[in-house]
Amino acid sequence: MIKAPFGIVAKEGIYKSAATGGTALFVMLFFESFLLKLIFLSLFAATLYLYRDPERIPEEFDEKGILSPVDGVIESIDYGSDEITVTIISSIKDVSVIRSPIAGDAKDSVHIHGAFLDIKKRLSSRLNEKIYVNLNIDEKRKIKMEILSDVCGVVGFSLYEKKSGSFFRGERIGFAGACRAKISLPLQSEIRLAVGDRVTAGEKVIGYIKE
Repeated sequence: MIKAPFGIVAKEGIYKSAATGGTALFVMLFFESFLLKLIFLSLFAATLYLYRDPERIPEEFDEKGILSPVDGVIESIDYGSDEITVTIISSIKDVSVIRSPIAGDAKDSVHIHGAFLDIKKRLSSRLNEKIYVNLNIDEKRKIKMEILSDVCGVVGFSLYEKKSGSFFRGERIGFAGACRAKISLPLQSEIRLAVGDRVTAGEKVIGYIKE
């Protein structure tokens, strides 16, 4: 685990951005080739875009509002016997920072290292790198998250360390270059979005915790 980053570039991209930026500056100063300059400036811009980490403000400040943990599109909403599972597909074009959907204790979070297969392949669920986060709402209720890496997860896949074991609502908790996120909510939760809706991490409310 690594400590949570702050700033406009995620921690996973700081050194890469510095390297590509430094190289681009060197090429601009000492080479005359316009094409070469364009290539390295484009590489620097692409790195900044890939590892961007914009600030997010929740659209609603109701603490019972469950925020989306990742950017992406809702693939499915499944109602089980004791929980509701919302699945979100996040692509490499989305912001890759994972955020806490609610304020809660997350002491039993786990990062399992693995492969970076296409999530459409059957073996990906078993072999791919994944993150499990359980956020305790109270003694009886919790929100469970499973973040499964995709092929592009190779650019970065992390769970941030938090000494207190607790996260506030919307806080950065990890990084996933591309992923499939499953968020399991208490059955009493009220879902306000539908399949196909686009969500943004730490900003869009996907539902509400009901008493």
